[in-house]
Amino acid sequence: MDDVIKACRRSGFNAREFVYNKQQWAEDDKARKKFEDQLDVSQTELKQTATSAHQELFVALMHFKVIRAYIDGVLRFGIPPKFFMGVVMPSKGNEKRILTDMMKVLAEKGLEEMYGERN
Repeated sequence: MDDVIKACRRSGFNAREFVYNKQQWAEDDKARKKFEDQLDVSQTELKQTATSAHQELFVALMHFKVIRAYIDGVLRFGIPPKFFMGVVMPSKGNEKRILTDMMKVLAEKGLEEMYGERN
């Protein structure tokens, strides 16, 4: 057996004697399965934590955006607030047309320049 190992080493391979122990293999397999189960539990907990954190951050971001829009509306139009806040999600390519149509319908006369985006 030593001759085979020496020949392998000369050829650039790392060889060593293999001893099969069925009891040790069974213990190693049991430990591997235990670690896989622990990994699955840990991954599930991590996914739940990440989902919960994402949801809370999204809610906080939406609250921040609403407060920002309210403050901007009060600063532009005064108190009591005389404005409407809403969410519009146009299909791709229709953004400019919808913005123009909304300005025509909702803007007060003489204040049209305060609405929309300037390019």
